[in-house]
Amino acid sequence: MNLTQLISNLPIDLPYHDNTVNITDICDDSRLCTPGCLFIARSGSETNGSAFIDSAIQAGAVAVLCQAIPKDAPQDITWLTADKIDNKITGQLAETFFDHPSRKLRLVGITGTNGKTTTAYLTRRLLRRSGVMCGMIGTIEIDDGINRSPASLTTPGCIELSRLLANMVNNGCTAAVIEVSSHALDQDRISALNFHVGIFTNLTGDHLDYHGNMENYAQAKAKLFQTLGPTDWAILNIDDPYSKQMTANCKARILSCRVTDESDNQLKIQTDENAETFCTATILEMTSASSRARLNGSWGSYELRLPFIGKHNLYNTLQALAAANTITAVARKIRATLEQPKGIPGRLEKVTVDNDLSLPTVLVDYAHTQDALKNVLSTVAPLCKGKLICVFGCGGDRDVTKRPKMAKIACQYSDTVIITSDNPRTQDPQKILTDIQAGIPSDTTCTVQVIEDRQHAIAKAIELASPNDTVLIAGKGHEDYQIVGTQKLPFDDRKIAATYLAKHVSRASC
Repeated sequence: MNLTQLISNLPIDLPYHDNTVNITDICDDSRLCTPGCLFIARSGSETNGSAFIDSAIQAGAVAVLCQAIPKDAPQDITWLTADKIDNKITGQLAETFFDHPSRKLRLVGITGTNGKTTTAYLTRRLLRRSGVMCGMIGTIEIDDGINRSPASLTTPGCIELSRLLANMVNNGCTAAVIEVSSHALDQDRISALNFHVGIFTNLTGDHLDYHGNMENYAQAKAKLFQTLGPTDWAILNIDDPYSKQMTANCKARILSCRVTDESDNQLKIQTDENAETFCTATILEMTSASSRARLNGSWGSYELRLPFIGKHNLYNTLQALAAANTITAVARKIRATLEQPKGIPGRLEKVTVDNDLSLPTVLVDYAHTQDALKNVLSTVAPLCKGKLICVFGCGGDRDVTKRPKMAKIACQYSDTVIITSDNPRTQDPQKILTDIQAGIPSDTTCTVQVIEDRQHAIAKAIELASPNDTVLIAGKGHEDYQIVGTQKLPFDDRKIAATYLAKHVSRASC
């Protein structure tokens, strides 16, 4: 793209040199620079982008955007300046360079503490089954419409976002779903994108090491809804008290979502009268394998047997259905799509082994906040025929306030709790374990063990379990690694659990 065209209408100056230079790519990471690119010397929270200008030029950058041109600036480089070089201007450059891909897609942004991934998967599934080619960017994977690859961040940087969306457009996608983290919102990584739908799942304590308090955390989440226009949609879990804050400065049309039971007749009357703006999931039955519910909204009313358990998963399903229905009529595909026995990776995922012997139920879930752990345990506990054994830990270099809270919740719902490591990162694992143990109630009747090594903890849990028992391994879910120090080591809860389940089989056969 011609440089003049790229910076048109942006607060960027071109003090001197060639304004007709063609730009082959843009980047804000000198390690990713290629010949012919524009390097954006954007400073992050821990780095100064100007310190990497020389590296970018050596890698082939032909133009540099910075706040101040270096005194010894090479004359064969085109220099651009701006008063502030942040994610907002970087995102605008990215959208322009990639020809505004977010305008060519019906873009669904999902934010909230818990439920983003499940809602994203279900939204994509509903749209695709209804004939809409839909890509996805999320915690587990990136799907550009043709290829799928593991994700490294819940929400990538703004240049990578626009690049991925452009790939989706080129691959024939007309819609895309993005999990939008509070960090990405606070850092304006998505500020240049055009969203058609914003979904708010819930807000509970997490990332307070970054945001400081719940008020700041909520304000970050609300930014998604401030980007929406009057023809867009805000889909809210109105049972969450923070939902009102999401719409404080929102111009979009609002769809309110609520989960209830059959006894709430007043709510039924209310929702029947406001079907265009109100969506409900009415719980009819919960079992250890599925949920039966009636889903009401502008798509009609459907009574379904869903392959999910837990009230939280009904919120996820309802909001996914509401979002997909704003893009295309999904009524014909609702039953075939939502009733299929296909789960979400690492979300109450059952670990199985090939054997006919009766074995304990082993579930792996990504629950890594107190609210997520409560949702999962309170769902599983009433369905257990025997004991409930919970294995969990907390990440290092992350919010410390949730550690004792998670211990209290684990003891409240479980018969046995095994506290272990999650991703300790650069923090002393023993310090994390001590913080967690501070939340164990003094009067708990739950048996508590502390086993730092996560593999040994999982092995112990399965060893303790009888055929009617349930083992919940919480915290890492779909992750296939463990971060110890600065190393990312191979580690998959599901594979580890399957190995020890197989040994459980061998012992039972003897």
